[in-house]
Amino acid sequence: MNIGKNLKKNASIEVANGSYTPFQLAEIVDKNSIISTALSFLKLTYQYPIKDLPKAITEIIIQLPGSEKWQ
Repeated sequence: MNIGKNLKKNASIEVANGSYTPFQLAEIVDKNSIISTALSFLKLTYQYPIKDLPKAITEIIIQLPGSEKWQ
């Protein structure tokens, strides 16, 4: 069973209502950047107490590309 292969197919369906094929999505997405951002979020759980996490998470989110659309 190849879980990674199945995840790629599912992810392409989730992004923009399936407008991209898995191959197109792989070309668009910077995998290393996503992993780096995910690790930043995980590190927060070790660096901040629960009460301070929302603010710390917001600080990372506002630095992400496209974050101006969320504000």
